[in-house]
Amino acid sequence: MKSIYILAILFLCCLGFLFSLSCERNCPQCPEDPVPESYYVYFADNNGIDTNYIWIADSQTDSIIDSIKTRSSIRHIDVSLDGNYMAATMTYDSIFIIDLETHEIISKIAPPELIGLDKALFSHDGNNIIINSYQGKNTLI
Repeated sequence: MKSIYILAILFLCCLGFLFSLSCERNCPQCPEDPVPESYYVYFADNNGIDTNYIWIADSQTDSIIDSIKTRSSIRHIDVSLDGNYMAATMTYDSIFIIDLETHEIISKIAPPELIGLDKALFSHDGNNIIINSYQGKNTLI
């Protein structure tokens, strides 16, 4: 009989301990679930049907919210750190700078010494663009 009381007390202590760890009840100290931050994802499909578009997706809703029509098939894109500009390589010899607010091409850069352009990346300070060719040549412009 004494062992039943001891087991009942141990059982109630375990239940009390588990209840104290639970944040399901109303308690002011329980942490709230963080709200995920929304950001845009830019992508281009250079192998599909709509190769002349840069697609813009919202990460929170996981849906395409806009697109940017381009002149030719996209090869590579990079967004500046401030999120205002995009460098897009659309041909093998040109870089297009796109204003992401207006979706307009504001500049075309065609370095004469670089044929076989592969990628264009913004530098960390945003003042330069680093370009890479298929020959492995990197150039800072």
